[in-house]
Amino acid sequence: TDEANNIYVAGWSYEWNTNEDFIFAKYDPNGNLVWSRIRNYTSGDQATKILYDHQGHIYIAGFVNGSYSTTGGALCLMKYSTDGDSLWEFVDFNTSVAQVSAMEMD
Repeated sequence: TDEANNIYVAGWSYEWNTNEDFIFAKYDPNGNLVWSRIRNYTSGDQATKILYDHQGHIYIAGFVNGSYSTTGGALCLMKYSTDGDSLWEFVDFNTSVAQVSAMEMD
């Protein structure tokens, strides 16, 4: 959540014959959807962690090209504004079984 009690969530969506895609969304304090984003890299994309910093940025971590959250995949990290605008994305295709278990700001 942020200082205005907006709620940010991340995970993955599944569509028949397309596999998983990253999905993340912002809800207002009353539970109304403000915006949602779907990001498709390859098959098996899954967001596993989300972090809000108090400077107004959202970080989403997970993996792409994985297998139903059992093996992980290429490490992925994304940064978005609280308006849902993409600021940058990073995918390390040199990794093949990455899993993000925690995220912290320093």
